[in-house]
Amino acid sequence: MRLLSRVGHLANSLLRNPFEVASGGSERLSTSAAATRDLLGARTAKRDLVDAARSRIGRHLERRFRRYVAWLQGQGYAFASCEEWPLRLDTRRAYLRYDVHVRDLLGAFVLAQLHEELQIPGSFQICWEHSRAEAEASDLFLKLQAFDSRFVQFGFHCSPESSWIIWERHKGRSEGLEKFAASGAACAMIGDWLSAFEHQGHDAPLLVNARERAEEQLAHAARSFRRHFGPAKTISGHGTPLGAAYLDAVEAEPRLAPLGRYLHAVEFLTPERVQRHGFAGEITRFDEDALPGPPIMFENPISEMAQAYRQRLSGSAGFVVLFHPATWTSDHFQPFIEAVTARDS
Repeated sequence: MRLLSRVGHLANSLLRNPFEVASGGSERLSTSAAATRDLLGARTAKRDLVDAARSRIGRHLERRFRRYVAWLQGQGYAFASCEEWPLRLDTRRAYLRYDVHVRDLLGAFVLAQLHEELQIPGSFQICWEHSRAEAEASDLFLKLQAFDSRFVQFGFHCSPESSWIIWERHKGRSEGLEKFAASGAACAMIGDWLSAFEHQGHDAPLLVNARERAEEQLAHAARSFRRHFGPAKTISGHGTPLGAAYLDAVEAEPRLAPLGRYLHAVEFLTPERVQRHGFAGEITRFDEDALPGPPIMFENPISEMAQAYRQRLSGSAGFVVLFHPATWTSDHFQPFIEAVTARDS
């Protein structure tokens, strides 16, 4: 049975706005693609890349991450690789996943250095060729390959159901999809698709076209990702304005639920589909288990994070942690780190 309870709700919340930081007053380091290129573009040596990123971020990320790692190790947890599929969530293992978009690159370089130094594996899920912005930053993403592959590993972060629309209807510009959703045009399209589905089911021409375009986009981007990063077992859904529009719409009209596979990244990336494209699994949603607490930890709501960890730890259960490197550049995790590393935690 797929998770449609608290874990599923949190996954959906994450995919509404993957960059949302809910802690009061904390802000991520705001870095444009142009500023990131100015800082990193001419650098090739690993040390230079890390030093440049650290010069913008400061040392707080490093201090907090070390405390976080030491806390979990003190609880008897080992850090394991997402590429060692299937994941062992019935043991004391923590799997760290980072969704890396253009705005996450500075944090990603510092975290990659920490993973290498601490010799713990992390899965850096690269948002590859989602839109023109990612395609133009491809050389910056590739610089993460400078780190030891035992500890800095790569997965494919994508949303083919939205990306094909960005490339075909908005000339590769992701802001086109944002305007499409904000204007109400996405909701109108969803309404047309619902009407088509209720008359002809999944064989409706509108839905067949959407499915075929998304499949083609997944195949194309996955091939490109593997050419540049090599074989990868993991894939993960990327939240988009179209997915957010669908989630808002299905909350008001449950009849829309069958359309999730055309509009929402995690719903599109079914086990059967990702396996056809050579991936072992999608690492956002997991089957329910009998152990306490959620098998995946999200960044939000921050006020519930410590309790979610404690529940899972109480059953000696494993879990995946979903981070955005950009969030580590802020004070977002500070209340959580303080809570779990306090002497009476």
